[in-house]
Amino acid sequence: MIDLILKEPDPERWFSTFVSTSKTALCKGACLVGEQARSSFLDSTTLISTEERFIMAGNLSVWLLPSVQSQEYTDLANIITGLAEKHSNHPYAPHVTLAMLPASFPPSIVERVLREMQSRLYQQSVVFDNINTNWVGIAVHGRKYARPLAGQPVHEKSTLLWLQEEFHHRLNEELTAAIQRGDPEVMDLGYTRVNNIVGSFPHFSLAYTEVGQKEGVQELEETGVLVRYGEDLHDLQKGSDDLIGQGLTLAGHRGFKVGAMYAAYCGGFKPEKWRVFLRIN
Repeated sequence: MIDLILKEPDPERWFSTFVSTSKTALCKGACLVGEQARSSFLDSTTLISTEERFIMAGNLSVWLLPSVQSQEYTDLANIITGLAEKHSNHPYAPHVTLAMLPASFPPSIVERVLREMQSRLYQQSVVFDNINTNWVGIAVHGRKYARPLAGQPVHEKSTLLWLQEEFHHRLNEELTAAIQRGDPEVMDLGYTRVNNIVGSFPHFSLAYTEVGQKEGVQELEETGVLVRYGEDLHDLQKGSDDLIGQGLTLAGHRGFKVGAMYAAYCGGFKPEKWRVFLRIN
């Protein structure tokens, strides 16, 4: 299994620089570390009951996260918080989106399939490949075929990309079975299957902002939090041509191992409207 952790640079040192040079950032929340950072994200993605899902705008999103007790979680959460404070926006838990479903999709089916696939998903790692900016904000893209072991075929069924397809397949199987049983929660949905509509999977959003995206990336690079590397480090998993890409580290991490799964009702690109209703750690 590849080692995803590097110890330099020090994210706490970055925050002292990042916050002090930002015109809009407030120190409150921007320098969160450890347990304080974790509790902040529990507050910002408040648990809600499933009965409230029909009043939530947007969709039901399923997330993959690093373990909330891991150094990856703390460091990545700190980067998100710093960028959010810089743009006076709301922070959120670091994650990649596994699925985006209609808000009316039965949460019981989501939980059942997640728990069924938990052990396989927790064997996966998200490996950072490149970073880009657009009108939505700043996003890091992961390697599509990243996997724990080198030398496996590109279409091996253990890849994260394949498991994403398998997750949607299982959702549809469970939905069909529920319809055939006549379960009340699926009778008035208006659809009989869901499609995989997640673009650029896996991608990891660092910030949702309509301004200052390129400046944010530049500051991350100047402070050493974002480090790009070239093909000299692509022997990380030799023999896998599909893994060739730009490559980068964030706060010393080449990516993160999946260690938690959340489901949330999301109102578009406004994290302050997101509400988590399921956490599997």
